Amino acid sequence: MNRQRNNRAANNQNRRDRVVERDNLVANINRARIFPPYVQNPNRILSLLRRNSRRPKRKYHGYDLIYVITKEEARIHNHVTDDIIVRNVANVLWRESTRGQKEQYISLARDVNYLI
Repeated sequence: MNRQRNNRAANNQNRRDRVVERDNLVANINRARIFPPYVQNPNRILSLLRRNSRRPKRKYHGYDLIYVITKEEARIHNHVTDDIIVRNVANVLWRESTRGQKEQYISLARDVNYLI
């Protein structure tokens, strides 16, 4: 019984730590490098996308590209590599982006899919 309580307490602490880290990354990430996408070359984006071999074989969408660019920005400039945190930050950025900003990623996804 005590072991279960300890595990739950540890899991809750991990969740709280991730939320704090996500909030810090959302506040500190350089949005000027995300909107517009700083990587405009579809071939470079393909090389970033190919790093994840677990991805199902389907066409790429704008959200996929914002995730990859957010992951690269977080890794290089903020030293965050936790995929769960990066995915949460990408969700926040995608939801807060304007239609025009999303359209840039959607257009870039079309270019990437054309190369595949």
